[in-house]
Amino acid sequence: MVPKMQTAENVSAHTAYTIASIKAYLLDYMVWLPEFVIYGGAGFLAGFLLRNFGRAIISIVAIVLITLIALQYTGMMTTTLPEMVGLSGISSIQEIADVAIAWAKNHIMGFVGFLLGFSVGLKLS
Repeated sequence: MVPKMQTAENVSAHTAYTIASIKAYLLDYMVWLPEFVIYGGAGFLAGFLLRNFGRAIISIVAIVLITLIALQYTGMMTTTLPEMVGLSGISSIQEIADVAIAWAKNHIMGFVGFLLGFSVGLKLS
């Protein structure tokens, strides 16, 4: 049995958001409000820290990544970097982008909260 090819109409029919479904989601604020607040706070903290300690954070991350790559190259570390961050089954940048977009769609209020908190954190510092 050959699976049916997905067309734009089939995909959009399954993933389309209608005004009524968005309105119902927003009215049920007990579901998304905690996620919005938590991710908003995390975004604020990330923006604030990046603005104030950006160079130090980037330097530390670069040093850690270079050290991990050197340890892996010399054979002192047997796990790979993608395995350490949970991306072992992903083989391309496109797949990473697809996973990130799927997460953002499933957690839209957390994503929006993080972006708003991040921008406020950058501006207030």
